[in-house]
Amino acid sequence: MYWDYYYLSLLFFTALLAATHSWFPWCCCGGDDVALCEWCSLDSDTVTITITGLTNDGCPNCSSVNGTYVIYREPDVVCAWSETYYTPCGQLFIRAIASPNVPALNNHGWALELDMQAVGIHDEVHYRFDSGSDVPFDCTAEQILLHFYTTTSNGCIGWDAPGAVTIN
Repeated sequence: MYWDYYYLSLLFFTALLAATHSWFPWCCCGGDDVALCEWCSLDSDTVTITITGLTNDGCPNCSSVNGTYVIYREPDVVCAWSETYYTPCGQLFIRAIASPNVPALNNHGWALELDMQAVGIHDEVHYRFDSGSDVPFDCTAEQILLHFYTTTSNGCIGWDAPGAVTIN
C-alpha cells in the first residue's frame, strides 16, 4: 500500500516537471517554441545531416556512406547534437554545434565534425555554416555546409566537393 503512494507521488512529480519545464526528454522547445540553444531562433532535439558525392579511396564502399543521418541533442550540452553510425567504411561519428562564433567566420552558425574510423582508414573532416549575422539563426533550416578543413582523409574522396554535406 505504501509503494502505491510513492509510485503515484513519483508519477505526479514527473508530470508536474513535464508541464512546467521547457526541456524534458520528449519536448523540443519551450512551451512558447523558444529554442533551447540560445544561438538558435528555432531548434529541435534532432538534426539531419546528408552526405553526398563520396567516392572510393582506401574504402571500396564509399557510396554506402552517402545518405542521411539523424543526430540527437546531447543531454548535457543543449547546443550540440551527435551520434555514431556504423558504415561499411567504419564507424562514423557526427557532431554538430550551433555556435555564437563559428571559427574563422565570426558569426553565429554551425560547426560540424565528421570522423570516420576503421582499421587502416581514418577520415576526419570539418564543415562550417556562417549565418552572416551575430544574432540567433534558425537551426531547423536546411543549410549547405562549406568544407572547412580535412585533418586526415584516406577512406573516401569527395568530402570537399561543393554541397557534399547539408544540415537539416
